[in-house]
Amino acid sequence: MEKAAMYDAFTRLLRRELIQAQGCTEPIAIAYAAAQARAVLGKRPERVRIEVSGNIIKNVKSVVVPHTGSMHGIAAAAAAGIVAGREDRELEVLSDVTQAQILQMQAYLQETKFEIAPIDSPFIFDIRITVYRADDHAAARIVGNHTNLVQLLHGDTRLIDRPCSETVSEHRTDRGLLTVERIVEFADCLDPGDVQDVFSRQIAYNMAIAEAGGDDYEDAGEEWIVWTAANDVMAVSKALEEQGIQVKGSETTMVPTTPTEVSGVDAKKVQRLIDRLEELDDVQDVYSTMDMTDEVIAALEEE
Repeated sequence: MEKAAMYDAFTRLLRRELIQAQGCTEPIAIAYAAAQARAVLGKRPERVRIEVSGNIIKNVKSVVVPHTGSMHGIAAAAAAGIVAGREDRELEVLSDVTQAQILQMQAYLQETKFEIAPIDSPFIFDIRITVYRADDHAAARIVGNHTNLVQLLHGDTRLIDRPCSETVSEHRTDRGLLTVERIVEFADCLDPGDVQDVFSRQIAYNMAIAEAGGDDYEDAGEEWIVWTAANDVMAVSKALEEQGIQVKGSETTMVPTTPTEVSGVDAKKVQRLIDRLEELDDVQDVYSTMDMTDEVIAALEEE
């Protein structure tokens, strides 16, 4: 690849990755897929089947869905996308939700049959949502990335049917370009003016977070998670909103100061207990000091 083409590829990658998202992105991805399927169906479905990879089940089953008035879980994310999702907005699919639509989501979740099942797939990030109304049906599938729509079906008609991949889609820069040598070469020749608007926005965000009381932040792929003391949550949220970021997915959680590493049989027992507690109607959230390695998590997902 010529240097000019490589330079353009790297700057496009920066602009695509350094974007704001509307809260936790796994439930947003489910909402996006559901909105796509509903749009193709052309009417509100009476039955919804959600097939997802184990990693999605683990990350979404107890997470609050942004813009839904504290609704949480996989079915709630799909219901939000079906009732109020803007299928053309990708990660901002739920950014225009109204209070009236939140009430509609809650009613729809109660009156509609939602099926949730693990998907038979080699991919860590895989979401397939099929929606039904009478004899009609439609489906949407996202693989590898929160907005990487690889399949969109209406009945037997394939509106979109791309090869499934966790690394590259036709809309994304090939990350295989990211070798250490090329990154260093790009950094050495970068004209700051070409990405000044992107960097200035990120600097403003970080300064606003720090000045409002943000303690730390975490890169979670296509989103940033900001950690702060409970009494500073509103101040940090306000500071971000003043920078043009809509923060509606903030929540208070318990963070262990002394994590306890567990493995093997103990990890299975603790996870089984957590799962059973989360199934109780009177339990809103479950916290633990359990710390598991990636290998232990992968072993639990395979069972």
